[in-house]
Amino acid sequence: METIENDMNETVKLVVLVNKRLDTGVAMNALAHAVAASVNLIGDEGRASLRFLDFTDANGQIYPGISARSFIVLRGSDGDIRKLRQRAIEVGLPAVCFTQTMTGETYIQQLKRTKSAPTSELTFYAIALVGRAEVLNPITKKYSLWKGEPPASQNVSLAADISEGAIGV
Repeated sequence: METIENDMNETVKLVVLVNKRLDTGVAMNALAHAVAASVNLIGDEGRASLRFLDFTDANGQIYPGISARSFIVLRGSDGDIRKLRQRAIEVGLPAVCFTQTMTGETYIQQLKRTKSAPTSELTFYAIALVGRAEVLNPITKKYSLWKGEPPASQNVSLAADISEGAIGV
């Protein structure tokens, strides 16, 4: 049985830098597309390094395919995403960007719109990177974690869950 002590890929992680100027729904869409594309890009060996596991609760309900690896969501500007993309290329990391041209209408129209836009005119919504911490950390450490407030209707129940010990802090 594999344990954390003999896990050869324990430092592999996934990092996404999302444009902080996006509305929440647009940001989540960009994040989802960039992550899905990066998992596709890294192939079978890369997916194996992400170590997808099935989690089972006390009632035997299974929550399949959750990665054992860290998944860090950062926030930055369009310019930050451009710079991180360049750094990823320089260090040889696979990088997936999601841009404004990849939204709306059908994928056919999105492909045409992206093809007709010079790189310098694209608005970058997100970039996803997969790699070892020792390669990712130096090029991502200057960006802040994505933080958001829960909707007002959830603030009360979240506070109650914390005070009742349901959520560890």
